[in-house]
Amino acid sequence: MIERSGSKNVGLIIPGTNNDRILKIAPGDNIPSAGLKYKEQIEMALIGNTVKPKKLVVAFSGVDHAEIDDALNALADENVSYAAVSTQTETVASKVVSWVKEQREIGKNIKAVLPENTADNEAVINFSTESVSIVDKSYTAEQFCARMAGLFAGTPITESATYAVLPEATDCTRMSKKEMDSAIDAGKLILFYEDGEVRVARAVNSFTTKTDEKGDQYKKIKLVDIMDTIKSDLRSTIRNEWIGKKANTYDNKCLLISAIQGYMDDLVLQNVLESATVEIDINGNKQYLEQNGVDATDMSSDDIKKANTGDKVYLVANIKMNDAIEDVTLEISI
Repeated sequence: MIERSGSKNVGLIIPGTNNDRILKIAPGDNIPSAGLKYKEQIEMALIGNTVKPKKLVVAFSGVDHAEIDDALNALADENVSYAAVSTQTETVASKVVSWVKEQREIGKNIKAVLPENTADNEAVINFSTESVSIVDKSYTAEQFCARMAGLFAGTPITESATYAVLPEATDCTRMSKKEMDSAIDAGKLILFYEDGEVRVARAVNSFTTKTDEKGDQYKKIKLVDIMDTIKSDLRSTIRNEWIGKKANTYDNKCLLISAIQGYMDDLVLQNVLESATVEIDINGNKQYLEQNGVDATDMSSDDIKKANTGDKVYLVANIKMNDAIEDVTLEISI
């Protein structure tokens, strides 16, 4: 059985030193003295949204972020879904963006919330609200990124953060409807004030340039989070329960397919996915056979499916994700 992950971990990189590079804080924990200088951002990161983040992982990056590379390397081992930097320079931001891209290339599902950063990447969220107020105190976009990272970590994949209320916020930089639309189209995550509440506008990341491989789905934080969560859940279970523990027989391949399909079916029941199918990748099996000296020209599809593929398992899945309701048009005729 493949377990679906719940709330996610959030990361915060702060300048300074500690006996350990990493400090872990769960919601409700007292903040250790090493983190008191950034107490507000730590507390904001743990507020979350519908749920609270599972835990906050604070990474210390040395005085003036002189050891940022070491902090990023330490954070890479902590299964963090969203990360922010307490204070930063252009150099630090550039390092974080490069690190996020590198981590995702090797299968890690980290995403970063950075202020005014047009990375044009689905894993970088460009937070662009200039100022957010909590009662009589104002926070810059940079200071508020920790809050946004925690908000996304606390948003289940059954929901979108679009229109999420930040109950502690009392005001934010105001924009016209036209300015908001332009910002969203440019891949900027913004907040807006309406009816006495501060809300997230459309939950988009910085990705704007579509390609043949990546379309509009990659602009939505929710949809990217669904893809990342599925990959993370499947990778964790296969690593822990299948690799090295099961013989690579056709029957065991079918059992693995059944487990993955059951996981996907649960996501369909939760309306995360509209549909999902998993099966043996016939093309993958055929290529393996041909590369290992087997003439598969006259083999049936069923024979190719059941063929011995050494230590390799080739599967293919087709999923269709459900987006959240974000636009409602109602025409009333009288």
